[in-house]
Amino acid sequence: DIENFREHMGICNPFSTGYGRVADWEAWEQVYLHGFEAFLKVDPGERPVYITEKAVPIELEKDTLLNRKRASEIMFEGQGVPSLYFGKDAAQACYANGLTTGLVADVGFHGCVTSPVIDGYVDTANVLSNNVAGRYMDMYMKGLLVDQNFDLVPYFRVSPSVGSDNQISLKMLDLEHVRPSYDLFMGLEIARDLKEA
Repeated sequence: DIENFREHMGICNPFSTGYGRVADWEAWEQVYLHGFEAFLKVDPGERPVYITEKAVPIELEKDTLLNRKRASEIMFEGQGVPSLYFGKDAAQACYANGLTTGLVADVGFHGCVTSPVIDGYVDTANVLSNNVAGRYMDMYMKGLLVDQNFDLVPYFRVSPSVGSDNQISLKMLDLEHVRPSYDLFMGLEIARDLKEA
């Protein structure tokens, strides 16, 4: 959905940088509704919901409790779910591998988190995290390319055409109403594609 350009389309992340803190609850709810309707094709009021949350250092556990409270209000009162459970992503990663104890390294978009899991419980006193992760690496790659005078033009800004000599040429489109957040996201997508190539 996000790669199909539409005028006035902006991109926002409901989470603040790192630790899974929700900054925009309206956007968070819309992401869940889109998932229920477009991908799962279920009515959330008819099914129990299981939400995984990021393992955080013990000093940030208060934020997690506030997130749970607000998410519970949205799910029970707004969506009418019959039941709701919150689980730690690190414990779920262990369970998915048939283990109840392990050390889980989660390298994500906003940050890296290393979580010890002991008998199915995350040891929050020993969770380590930092903000160097996918987005940081994408921005670093984009900076390297810009420093080398590469012009990163997102594909939605060009129209390819094949000439009579079977040569492909690109014509820049004059687009109005492109929001900066969409331009930034698509520019980072180019850097990410090159980084991963």
